[in-house]
Amino acid sequence: MKEIEAYHINYKIDVENLTFSGTEIIKGKADGNIWLNAVDMDIPGMKVNGKEVSFKIEKDKELVSVDGEYNGEFTLELEFRGKISDGMNGIYYSKEEGFYFISTQFESTGARYAFPCVDHPAYKAVFKLTLDIPADYDAISNMPAESIRDQKERKVIDFRETPRMSTYLLYIGTAKYDTIHVTHDGKPVYLAGAKGKFKMSELPIQMANETLDFYENYFAIKYQLPKLHLIAVPEFAFGAMENWGAITFREIELMVDESTSSAILKRVDEVISHELAHQWFGDLVTMKWWDDLWLNESFATFMSYKALEHKHPDWEIMSEFVTDETERGMTGDSLRNTHPIHVDVKNPDEISQIFDEISYSKGGSILRMIEAYVGKEHFRNGVRNYLKDNSFSNAVGENLWNSIEKVSNMPVSKIMNSWITMPGYPLVTVTNGKDSLHLSQERFFMDGSPDQSIWPIPLTIVYEDRVEPILMDKAELDIKKDKFLYINLERTGFYRILYDDETFQNIRKNSDKIDKFAKLGLISDSYAFLMSGKGNIDQLIDIMNLFMEEEDYILRDEIVGIILQLHNILIKPEKINDFGKEYLRRHLEKLGDKKEGEPINISVIRGRMQSVLALIDPIFAKDFAHNFADLERINPDSRQAVAYAYAISQNDLDGLIAKFNSLKSDEDKIKIIAATGYLKGNEKLESVWKLIESGKIKKQDSFRFISSASLNFNNRPYIADNMERFITAIDKFFAGTGYTSRFLETMIPYVGLSEEKKVDAFIGKHKRSDWDNGIKKGLEYLNIYKKVNNE
Repeated sequence: MKEIEAYHINYKIDVENLTFSGTEIIKGKADGNIWLNAVDMDIPGMKVNGKEVSFKIEKDKELVSVDGEYNGEFTLELEFRGKISDGMNGIYYSKEEGFYFISTQFESTGARYAFPCVDHPAYKAVFKLTLDIPADYDAISNMPAESIRDQKERKVIDFRETPRMSTYLLYIGTAKYDTIHVTHDGKPVYLAGAKGKFKMSELPIQMANETLDFYENYFAIKYQLPKLHLIAVPEFAFGAMENWGAITFREIELMVDESTSSAILKRVDEVISHELAHQWFGDLVTMKWWDDLWLNESFATFMSYKALEHKHPDWEIMSEFVTDETERGMTGDSLRNTHPIHVDVKNPDEISQIFDEISYSKGGSILRMIEAYVGKEHFRNGVRNYLKDNSFSNAVGENLWNSIEKVSNMPVSKIMNSWITMPGYPLVTVTNGKDSLHLSQERFFMDGSPDQSIWPIPLTIVYEDRVEPILMDKAELDIKKDKFLYINLERTGFYRILYDDETFQNIRKNSDKIDKFAKLGLISDSYAFLMSGKGNIDQLIDIMNLFMEEEDYILRDEIVGIILQLHNILIKPEKINDFGKEYLRRHLEKLGDKKEGEPINISVIRGRMQSVLALIDPIFAKDFAHNFADLERINPDSRQAVAYAYAISQNDLDGLIAKFNSLKSDEDKIKIIAATGYLKGNEKLESVWKLIESGKIKKQDSFRFISSASLNFNNRPYIADNMERFITAIDKFFAGTGYTSRFLETMIPYVGLSEEKKVDAFIGKHKRSDWDNGIKKGLEYLNIYKKVNNE
């Protein structure tokens, strides 16, 4: 198939039988054959250029091929019909009060479950959609409606033709909605959700408006569509999806009210900013194939933080980028079972498994490193030229590097080609010499293995009176020693630093001269060295004690995360728990109660500290649980800690479920679900699972119960005994999304610490390519955690 020019789709949705049917006219150009992707649908017949044709369906390849040879322009006409899924891929439904909420999730290969198409990102086309729906339903698609025709008990909506775009960006939705809107540059920006379910707040669409302003200025290209929808979907596998002009979100990501915590409020703004970045980077300009998926996702990740930095300078959001994105990317990329940023993708199973911390977090961090290397203006101008040159088309990563290199006159392509094609990242070792410091590089593995790979590393050497940038593109390098402070200004570089003892003691002596990013680096790298066997827990606690009194948000956040992670990993966690109790109690006393108008980061870190202290300190949990009766009325930032405290100290399933049923906020309900994983007794845990099976707990939230129970040492045997049942359910709920693989990756290391034989037995029974990556990574983490426990 050479290209597809247009799809004209007449689509009928039957909500009584939960089926769809339609007719389709596809115009394109053939270069030998005509084929489409289609899964689980009936196609009664086809015509090519007005003549009936025969065709074959290859289910295992998800292909429909027209018999015969075709070249040049063609018009393909066909009928199709199928079932609306109860999963969360393709076209699917959720049951609401008095109606069905029907939505679509087409990335990466879900469009072929809803209509026959060439489901490939490079085959961009225009879409002319007509929807036939019940008269009392409404519909949303990428473009505004241009006409609505009433037909007795049904209505037919004709939508305006889209610009050229990929199939995975098409959106088809019908339900009964509540909708509010504001305008942006004369274009409506809507917030839509299930009717009667929420008190609608304008805050998310105001956030979107401000972000659109930022992106239009940054990219020097206006938002291209005549409207924008933000749609809250009741059951949704992911956080959000960037369908052009009709972005879908989990309800928790949009439905903000007085019960919304500060952490979720920040996340709502970040997720909206991420998806809006895709309206340029992904939608306007799309990767040619999924091996460049990272270009879409890493750029949206990085740009969302830049938008928040512009909108909320008081949030210090680039600090959070380092603790959240860079640290996550470094953790995943220190495994043997990592992959390069640019991955050779051959089939749909492989596509779903690269939506991970490498494509998002590492990729975003490498973009931040390149921006720091070339300068912010050169980076922005290169991005602007790239978008202008490739609008409404497809591109590859090389196009972007060449664009940035052209405006900066710096070796961007040389650097990026290494960083995106090589898995892993470097460890730079600093050794003190008589007149200089000796640097050497090797690959860092969390299992401690040696590897002599070499990267071109944009180093920043920080001295007391200057900063010296150096491109280290060889194994060893000597730098000036006089007035040296540390390496990696603002932690823009994607590498770790191992200082020898003499150099570290000099840094320690000058700790009042180093900034928060350098302190963060010392803490984070020390934790990584504990995992890899290059350090020990006493050294880590010593470094955290060095910064015991520091009040910077990112230092508190990093230390709190390490306390919780080691509490979950260590079979004998007394040493880290003792440090954690002292640290958390001291800082919570400093923070005091929530104050009106306090910085949002203070509210966030207080809530997180309370939650971790509830998990590691039974005395605190017993005392804090008394707030449970008034959960809806207390500070939203403290509610997770209260729910944990109540579950741990009271072990009251009935009380938790009664509270769950009385809550209206999705966020608060999720906090109760997470807390149920800390109940004691298999009967209580089984009762929670039955609520998931019955649908009283949303399918999308099922993993929260299993995850928290897996983290709880006492409940790991229950999870191990029921892995077959739980994973089967997760695989059904999230079919086609790659979610099961990621879930196995997070569950295996913790459950395996207690029940390794049962985990191995489960894995031995299941040889599936779409689970393979998650299982391998999970087992690698398990082996690392076992080694840490044995030291």
